[in-house]
Amino acid sequence: MIGRNPVIRTKRYLEAGRIYLSDKIKVFSAHYNNCGERHRGLIDFCIWHYPQIQYKNPDVQCIILRNMTPTPFIRVYLENGDDVLIDVDSKDRLEILNHVIKVLGKPEKFLKEELIAKEKKDNPANFGYLCEKPCICKFVGQVPCSGVVPNCFTKRRKSITETIENETDSENAILYGLDDVPPWYLSIFMALQHYMTMISAIVSIPFVLTPALCMTDDDPAKSYIISTMIFVTSFVTFIQVTFGCRLPLVQGGTISFLIPTLAILSQPQWQCPPKEVLESMSPANQTETWQLRMREVSGAIILSASVQMFMGYFGVIGVILRFVSPLTIVPVISLAGLSLFANAADASSSQWGIAILTIVLLTVFSQCLNNVSVPVPSYNKKSGWSVGKFYIFKLFPVLLTIVFVWVLSGILTAVDFFPKGHPARTDVKLKIIERAAWIRIPYPFQWGWPTFSLSSAVGMFAGVLACTVESLGYYPTVAKMCGGPPPSIHVINRGVGTEGLGTVLAGIWGCGNGTNTFGENVGTIGVTKVGSRRVIQVACLIMLFQGVFNKFGAFFIIIPEPIIGGIFCVMFGMITAYGLSALQYVDLNSSRNLFILGFTFVFSLALPRWMIHNPGAIQTGFPTIDSVLTVLGSTSILIGGVLGCVMDNLIPGTLEERGVTEWIEQMKLGDEENEDGDVRSPYDFPFGMDYIRSHKWCSYIPCFPTYKARQ
Repeated sequence: MIGRNPVIRTKRYLEAGRIYLSDKIKVFSAHYNNCGERHRGLIDFCIWHYPQIQYKNPDVQCIILRNMTPTPFIRVYLENGDDVLIDVDSKDRLEILNHVIKVLGKPEKFLKEELIAKEKKDNPANFGYLCEKPCICKFVGQVPCSGVVPNCFTKRRKSITETIENETDSENAILYGLDDVPPWYLSIFMALQHYMTMISAIVSIPFVLTPALCMTDDDPAKSYIISTMIFVTSFVTFIQVTFGCRLPLVQGGTISFLIPTLAILSQPQWQCPPKEVLESMSPANQTETWQLRMREVSGAIILSASVQMFMGYFGVIGVILRFVSPLTIVPVISLAGLSLFANAADASSSQWGIAILTIVLLTVFSQCLNNVSVPVPSYNKKSGWSVGKFYIFKLFPVLLTIVFVWVLSGILTAVDFFPKGHPARTDVKLKIIERAAWIRIPYPFQWGWPTFSLSSAVGMFAGVLACTVESLGYYPTVAKMCGGPPPSIHVINRGVGTEGLGTVLAGIWGCGNGTNTFGENVGTIGVTKVGSRRVIQVACLIMLFQGVFNKFGAFFIIIPEPIIGGIFCVMFGMITAYGLSALQYVDLNSSRNLFILGFTFVFSLALPRWMIHNPGAIQTGFPTIDSVLTVLGSTSILIGGVLGCVMDNLIPGTLEERGVTEWIEQMKLGDEENEDGDVRSPYDFPFGMDYIRSHKWCSYIPCFPTYKARQ
């Protein structure tokens, strides 16, 4: 070939191009002058890479405009008429190349998927996902799939390939899937692990809730609340696992509901009387004082959760998901942890030495010793007795920490290291165990009929939104961990609706809190490789049994306050970090995203602080409106969620920049084909599926397994 730089016109060089422009780009233009060092980088870029851009992107018009600008720049025009400017002043060729690939190019992950999809679709010999022919067994005369009908070869032995794959993936293999039923003794053992994991998360909630309800330190009703929460968790979890999303998820109390609850109880009419006045009241008046507030909180929980039920069972959650992005999720989840730092500080400050020891031990157990196993004897009919590994520090770091520091506090109490009545002593709240009944069955409206107010319900809806967003992230994750197919939209609808039903029942029983998916139990599934829903159903029986014995609930109430403070410091920090983890999908080099994040966090903490110190600042002349606005302005997670959602959807930005593209891929749902009655989905109802499949009207109900999303 002849001419300037002939190598750039060879096919081999053109195919080596790395720039695959986004499908939204229609025009790509470069502007520079022929002279000047500031323009040298763009000139070299056009010489070496413009032919590659034209070759790799045949649908994009490529233009070079010379000697028309004092500074070099690149401008692209999108299909909607918008344009994007890139300043390349004084940059060299490679810097411009890498910047263009990052900002305007398709991610490598998408390129690989496109290539695989093209190869699969174009090759008529291929069968499977993304192919025109889903499976060869669909053709007449072919042998059925061994995954559906085991053949003789499969029954006799495994192939060499399967053996190698099993040896390679043995660590990641699931031991018991969704529909599997482990032996009864293993089911009980695994259920106890889930129960102990759940207890470590649920006992912390009353330590924040009961002081805001104006309960005295030695009130035995604290144990009643814990027992009620465990009792409700048992049958709500059973409903979710058996009839809801049918994933092995434990539903129970959550920190997310504490933020709006504290905002509601901080209003002037619900603030606690001085401690001296409260202690001077008769027991009956003390009980009525906290039950009055509990009825207000219960009413708010019931009303707000009813909306969640409607969103789930009627498919509204699918519409809301279109506007939810990582920049909405980050402030909602993170502010749930940040807003409670004062409670952690107050509890820890009663004895910082005990609190810091709690933090150190919890850190060592959960982060340093998490892979250390303890030998445990086990028995099998085939192999007899053997010694297995039990990762006790990975499964129970919180419980081990509480027990260790609690025993130490007991020793220090025995030698009178702490003065009488000190919060770190283990004998301060022993009266609670003495006064608590042995057996007490929680019942609906046990604290009286709930009271309903618009302001409290609207404020409590912030907790509902936070829980919904958090659970949506767990459904695909748990399905993958259990070896099941990606959950379809009807599974998500049913799961969210059932979670709302569980929160309504929690309000009816007077838990003072809602229900949400326990992330701790999700981690237990990942560690044990047991994703059977039967295990969770057995755990529900254990929870039901313990929820009736109030002495057990009272036992957790007497944990010294600084121990709880240390647990709070770690727990609230983990909640904050869990929310911040969604930033992995967002372009943090974008000034747009940094502006939204920074403003959302600061304003969501500043406004509630001002509202709490100025409770009567809003005066519209309508008391109901004043209460609604005051509660809304005092709820940080609601402010953060609304600001993040509105600003992210209104301020211009690409889907890649906002992190929506990767977020959608992460949250990708399945599209199950349930029309074939011979193939059963793990998300089908345990009974009645023949009737549902035989009636077409069932496919229009968003929470039914035969539901088909219609455009």
